[in-house]
Amino acid sequence: MGVPAGDGDIGVYQNMILTFMNASRVEECEKIFRSYLAACNTGRFVQHKGASAETGRHLQKVWNTMIESYFQFNAENKVVDLVD
Repeated sequence: MGVPAGDGDIGVYQNMILTFMNASRVEECEKIFRSYLAACNTGRFVQHKGASAETGRHLQKVWNTMIESYFQFNAENKVVDLVD
């Protein structure tokens, strides 16, 4: 089992996306988000039965931040790609 979400590392991904979003560097935002997804896929961040609602919110914040960055960069079409 991986590290439960919300134990610190997840916020780093969100903050890095925000930093590059504010610097108008969408490619870096995408790289960070792909890295976050890879960490999730390897089980580094998991949401398990005993996790709190806050755990789910931490996971969702990274997704929301990436969606927000696409809107800021006028790339709304890429938001749909996130869920495909």
